Amino acid sequence: MVLSQGKLLTESPDRTLAERAASARAACGPENSATSRDRILVVATDASPIGGLLKFLTQDYALKAVDSRWDALVPGNLQSCFALILGERPNEPGIADFLERLNRTEARPPLVIVAGPKNGPWAHFVERQTDADGLVFTDAPAEHQIHTFRLLAGNAVDRKIAQSDPAIAKIWSRTKGLLYDLSVRIRAGQPIPRADVQDLAASVLETVDSPDLSNFLALLRDHHAELMVHALNVGITALRLGRHIGVRRREHELRLFETGFLHDVGKLALPLPILQKPGKLTDEEMAIVAQHPIESEKILRQSGAYDDLVISAALQHHEKLDGTGYPYRLPAEKIADISRLIAVCDVFCALTEHRSYRPKRSPEEALPVLREMSGHHLDPVYVDRLTELLTGAPPSQS
Repeated sequence: MVLSQGKLLTESPDRTLAERAASARAACGPENSATSRDRILVVATDASPIGGLLKFLTQDYALKAVDSRWDALVPGNLQSCFALILGERPNEPGIADFLERLNRTEARPPLVIVAGPKNGPWAHFVERQTDADGLVFTDAPAEHQIHTFRLLAGNAVDRKIAQSDPAIAKIWSRTKGLLYDLSVRIRAGQPIPRADVQDLAASVLETVDSPDLSNFLALLRDHHAELMVHALNVGITALRLGRHIGVRRREHELRLFETGFLHDVGKLALPLPILQKPGKLTDEEMAIVAQHPIESEKILRQSGAYDDLVISAALQHHEKLDGTGYPYRLPAEKIADISRLIAVCDVFCALTEHRSYRPKRSPEEALPVLREMSGHHLDPVYVDRLTELLTGAPPSQS
């Protein structure tokens, strides 16, 4: 499944996708408890083209099939409905009229996702003449359907986090607000505030030893907000690894989180079509992405509030011990110790997080990959220490 470019996150003049999603979640009412699941309505004569997607969605949603899109307008069907998937129905015209009536019928209408073949008249009509929130091409492989609609998985994750420990929910809420603020500031050429990052670091430090935080990170691996999840994941992993090797002073612990959280901040300056691309990047796009460490250094240095430890890690975390890394192909002796630590955390977190172009690995599956990279790419000491941390070995006393 591939989404039509620009359709997944399109904004209408009066209601953005985020606003629609928030409204749909708010409509769940008393059903939206810790044991309930939001409903997705499926309107299709034949569900087989989106069978892989539907099987995936049943993990977190209650799916209900209706025979006609007009049946979807029945109030009982729309109750607790987060999204509506419309299959191709060439003998049932009036999709534009349906969407208009849907918006009038419900104060909080669901997201509307339309499924049809890429080059078929149905998809062409929907793409050009309706304001549907997503268009899924049913003639693409099922695994692409699953990967593209991480938006729906992200909603399920957000709901579970909101129902978790208040301290954990607060961390995620702060993270989302902070990354949005940083993005706006960076694109406007404004300095990024260190105090807000330190406040988030302090919240994380209060819960770093809690099992709830580990459960939280496991949940986030299924979230669609890749850059946001990765920033928080690397920050927490760097903090935990630092504590494992003996870091105990509060100011150093906070700096470790801050360093991990900001290591990819330069990506917020990349062109949005590349940053938000739902598939694998081209060689030309990869060359642009490879400049993000330089952008990170520039952003942090111009902000005037960050020391050389934070800046070095942002600039060097893609350098390799054998001198084949980027952006400067530095030899091992030129790579700062903090950069080596962040590099190990970065690779581990990237392997265990969802990416639009590949499935995530479990932590158990990721560790052998790190060991294969140890010595020529990654610092073997930090690979060993992270392995100790994750497998339950006693912490180093050094």
